[in-house]
Amino acid sequence: MRKLNSILNRLILFGTKIKIFLKLISLGIAHPQVLLKILKSINIRRFFYYLQTYNNIELIQIITDNIKLKINPPWGIGTYPKKEMLNKINKQGIICLRPFYAMNFSSNGNIWGCICSSWPKYSIGNIKHNSIIELWNSDTAQWIRHKMYKGEWQDICKSTCPTIIDYLRSNKFIKYEELEKDELLSLQLIKEIKLRKVYLESPPTYLQPDTSSICNLNCIMCNREQCRDDLTTQKELWAAFEYYLPTAKVIFLSGWGDPFARPDTNKLLINYKGPAKFYILTNGLLLPKYWEQIKHQKFVSLSISIDAATKKTYEKIRRGGKWEDLLKTFDLVKRNRDKFEYPPMINMTVMRSNYREIPQFFDLAESYGFNCFFQSLCGKFGDENIFELKDTTALNELRNMVINETSKKRSIDIRWGNLLAHLNIPFNINLHSISI
Repeated sequence: MRKLNSILNRLILFGTKIKIFLKLISLGIAHPQVLLKILKSINIRRFFYYLQTYNNIELIQIITDNIKLKINPPWGIGTYPKKEMLNKINKQGIICLRPFYAMNFSSNGNIWGCICSSWPKYSIGNIKHNSIIELWNSDTAQWIRHKMYKGEWQDICKSTCPTIIDYLRSNKFIKYEELEKDELLSLQLIKEIKLRKVYLESPPTYLQPDTSSICNLNCIMCNREQCRDDLTTQKELWAAFEYYLPTAKVIFLSGWGDPFARPDTNKLLINYKGPAKFYILTNGLLLPKYWEQIKHQKFVSLSISIDAATKKTYEKIRRGGKWEDLLKTFDLVKRNRDKFEYPPMINMTVMRSNYREIPQFFDLAESYGFNCFFQSLCGKFGDENIFELKDTTALNELRNMVINETSKKRSIDIRWGNLLAHLNIPFNINLHSISI
């Protein structure tokens, strides 16, 4: 009761009546229809967003459990998988393990229980409001894990997440009996997951400090200039990152900027002496400059974002970059292939300027022994975003290209990312790809 009162007291923004009725409805006294009338008088999405921001998951559950009406919070209740599939997942395995081991630090202070802040619907909290220890087991974090155990991914994940796309196409999930195969899971964490724990004693083992926008390029589809780095928040985030650094198994370096241009991640790469392995997402142009200083580290892999297969398109999209410098990086990576646990990868953010180069992109990757990763452009950048503009001519052309290219035999792996969510490709078409 004290916890409920504490939660309700935070809702003073929405007035005393809402607090009273939420309290009454939680006790089974007030009728849900009365509360509905009150909720209709305010911005319902703002209301749910406010609750989630402050981790008031108990209150969200009170509302959604008691209001069985035509009103849904932002995550879209009512679109769950078939009951028999959910039962199978509940008993045998889980769709995704990231909420149990991953921690992503965003430059605005938000902390995410995922490897990409664009895939979950909710952060697990903000470093400005809670300590990093509190956030790892925040109400939101526990709620997300609970939903993942149940297989109710629609409540917590966006349908554009590549893991969700792969799951929907294949119905494959991670079996509990195979958890020991995942190197990111400690023995203690495996035990906690098998016991369906939502409050974890185990710390995160996958850390991603996306805390800075410093970069050496100015790409046409990047909006990092609109996000000014807050030095105070950056300090808090880096201190939080360092708190869990001793137990990290993998450190993923990317962010709005480039890990070699950023002083913090550059210094980490040069000086780190722990057991963790690095996974680096970069434009690659500064890699030759620092390679001798970082080659002693252990690397899971390297992803190089290039967004093109020709010099003209590359230098148009990746403003400030030179194609010849990129190829020098490719040569260096190819010579040092044995330093990477998995084959390096080149990435393309698909847009109007480059989608017709996808066949050449495959050829380029194959010539160096690199894998490929694709994702759709997010945001409005002139007429570049064929997905948001719903350019049916371009999308149909892209769809046919994807189907045609994946029917060819390739010596590399292809990760289609969230492209498949936009192209309406039938599930019975076998796409040559591997999951993220």
